[in-house]
Amino acid sequence: MRNRYSLDGSGKSYCAYLRGVRGQLQALGSECAKHGLELNDLPRVLGRAESSLPKLIDESNWVTISRRGTAPSETELKRWVAWV
Repeated sequence: MRNRYSLDGSGKSYCAYLRGVRGQLQALGSECAKHGLELNDLPRVLGRAESSLPKLIDESNWVTISRRGTAPSETELKRWVAWV
């Protein structure tokens, strides 16, 4: 994640990372609003009511950047929902 965001491990770069997280949360808030959801309700909707929004962003970054994970496609998600 440090390489992806050009961070050097200093306090200054950590603050830059947190500003980036704030930007991600703002974008996520816009996406939530498009679907009639309040951003602050997202942890509960995801079944992670005890997790803060920054923690969820941090975990998402870890999975997608550090572990090179990818989100399933819309088609794949629909298939998963059909199994339930």
